[in-house]
Amino acid sequence: MSKKNILIKENDNNSNKINNYISNNNDTNENNKFKSIKPYLIQTVLPVIQKGLIELDKNRPENPLEYLGKYLISNSNREK
Repeated sequence: MSKKNILIKENDNNSNKINNYISNNNDTNENNKFKSIKPYLIQTVLPVIQKGLIELDKNRPENPLEYLGKYLISNSNREK
């Protein structure tokens, strides 16, 4: 399985965890807030993070969090 497919599969697993959280959360207001945030994050944030993680894996820097942070900042306007 390719690294990209692994990230997509992990994203699907995270989506399942999020959906389970929503289903099990008894606070209706909090539940509704989360449902409205999820599509926004999937559309706007997740694509940049996924690409950043792929670059992180390719480059294997000494400080991965710093590298990812710089990647996210430098690519934050490219997905609009």
